Amino acid sequence: MYIYMWSIAAFHQNHMADTKLLISKNKHLETTNQHLVGTTKQLEDELEFYKSLIDSGSHYNSLVGNMCIKYIKGVPIWIDIQKIKQDRTLLYSLDKDEQVEQWIKELDIKYKDSDW
Repeated sequence: MYIYMWSIAAFHQNHMADTKLLISKNKHLETTNQHLVGTTKQLEDELEFYKSLIDSGSHYNSLVGNMCIKYIKGVPIWIDIQKIKQDRTLLYSLDKDEQVEQWIKELDIKYKDSDW
């Protein structure tokens, strides 16, 4: 009788350990799944953005090599680096980085007759 009760207690303890292990693995899998869903959404959004270069029609005369990605308030947009200097409103609305600052600086160059 003593051996029987001991085996039941051992079985119960092993069962509890297995249950805790399964719960832990399940939580890990749920976390991994949430991370993968987020990554998938991010990649889908990025793919749609890259497709927009062709689909938008707003850059039909632009060479792909002249296109770059810039941001307005953190939202990515396509910019034609050959045409951006003609649209000062758009240029000044871009989030500032080194390249945008350089473009703005190039627009503000003033020449004097005495420079020549």
